[in-house]
Amino acid sequence: YSNDSLNRESLQSILSRTELNMVPGVPSTFDTMEIGIKLDDGRRSSTDRWPGHWKSRAEQEDHDRKFLSCATQLYPSTKAQELLDQLKTMEDEVSFRSLLAGLENAPSISPL
Repeated sequence: YSNDSLNRESLQSILSRTELNMVPGVPSTFDTMEIGIKLDDGRRSSTDRWPGHWKSRAEQEDHDRKFLSCATQLYPSTKAQELLDQLKTMEDEVSFRSLLAGLENAPSISPL
């Protein structure tokens, strides 16, 4: 996440109309937790499964897509794909050293 991304007008517009309510006594276990959404017009939706949740595991393609989405903000797409390929085949110290060498000239990231 970057400041530019978090401060996008479209995102800020949605957030300004969003209200978060924590239900008192919310269960402390994931077995019974759920997310509920209520719109101003009264429509409701709820789920206890979302992508990546332990009840609805993300597929490898989902992880790959997320990694590439993040990595391409720092690297050209070919370099991001190369890093992903290295991560997927990393089994020993030699591969790890190779991966670190590829990250040595990484652009700096400013904190939020």
